[in-house]
Amino acid sequence: MIKLTIDDPRLTAYAFGELNPKEIKEVAKQVASDPLLKAAVDELVAIETIFQVDSEPKYSLRPEQRAAIFQSSAEPSNVVHIPEKNWGRRVVAVLGVAAAVVISLTILQRPSGENNDANIVQLDWSSLSDGELLQRVSPSTESWMNMESASAEQPSKLREGLQMHASSLRSEIAERAEGVESSILVQSGAIEQKSPWVLRSDRPEMRIPLVAGNASYAWVRKSVAAGEMPSPASVRLEELLNHCPARRLADITHNGVSAGVEIIESPLDSSELLLFLSFNAQQSVDLEAALEFSKSVKSYKLLGYQQPVDGLKVASSQLMEVGSSQQVAYVLKLADAVDVDEPVFNLLLREKGTAEQASLGVVYSKTEWGDLSSGGKMQLLVVAWAEWLVEPMHKELRKNVELILAEVEPANESETDLLGIIHASLAL
Repeated sequence: MIKLTIDDPRLTAYAFGELNPKEIKEVAKQVASDPLLKAAVDELVAIETIFQVDSEPKYSLRPEQRAAIFQSSAEPSNVVHIPEKNWGRRVVAVLGVAAAVVISLTILQRPSGENNDANIVQLDWSSLSDGELLQRVSPSTESWMNMESASAEQPSKLREGLQMHASSLRSEIAERAEGVESSILVQSGAIEQKSPWVLRSDRPEMRIPLVAGNASYAWVRKSVAAGEMPSPASVRLEELLNHCPARRLADITHNGVSAGVEIIESPLDSSELLLFLSFNAQQSVDLEAALEFSKSVKSYKLLGYQQPVDGLKVASSQLMEVGSSQQVAYVLKLADAVDVDEPVFNLLLREKGTAEQASLGVVYSKTEWGDLSSGGKMQLLVVAWAEWLVEPMHKELRKNVELILAEVEPANESETDLLGIIHASLAL
């Protein structure tokens, strides 16, 4: 588990009893050994006590007491905790008389104390075959105007698992991929069809996929460790892009989810723009997101999510768990005439089932990849690397990977591991 800091949203979730037993045990170990973390938890518990309303129970276990219970009792590995969707958010304003300063304290959304058993769901992924579990997902094609989010896609355990508890299912996918060769799941030499270019005039808005599978990194790592280049069918850009958690970049925040946007002239093709999106959840929310392109955009393409004919379409909304993230990349071609004062696109966010939405208009000014944030450079590196893995004889792609790699510094253990695999692949 990545080392916690005092502003980590998992620490708040731990204090308020919103983590599952496995997460509670992991966080409790770090809190017990770090006085600063323990002090932060004590402060959060005190805040919750102050603002507790009459309808809530007046007795509850402290975080370390919950952890002790779960340390001494085993829970089946297929038990996951799915939060209720209709949580109440409480915002309390406190007026400091002396300084006349208003402080807003937002308590994270949380299930009520009643019917806690309803929040525990037995999920057994063993009934899914390797072919079902490891298939590549496809983005939703539903219109943003469709508030009901009704889909023609038939409900399935895999689809619902990705939508309602992606972290549990993604862990199972990664574990299963370790023991299954990608060549078993595809015909020999077959390459999945790439996502097509979409004309803005045909489709001015597109839903953003907020979840991805998790098999590609295991396949690529095994191939590189064996001294071989991975097969093109095992390289799934969207899965590699989301192997590491997104670094937080908050250009817009809505209902506890922050989103960051970076757009640059593509170093892979100067006639195109690369758009990077990152989403980080500080609260659990069933989120929908979309891009609405202006007439300044001639066409666009979602990177990754290359899909077979019968690919599994993800749901139009995604339950973003506390501490979860998602990264998505697009390529844009601008129209001949661009209004430099108008947004190239609007990023739209809303909670499922609500009409209220947040919108961020993005105006493009010529920007090169060296101006990206550290997180943006990591995203660019993964995109360039994935493209090169599919075409390893492409010298210009390899050169770009090497140039970007020299500018990237890892921020956590998973990024360090990823950079090690990239270095090793370049040495083959």
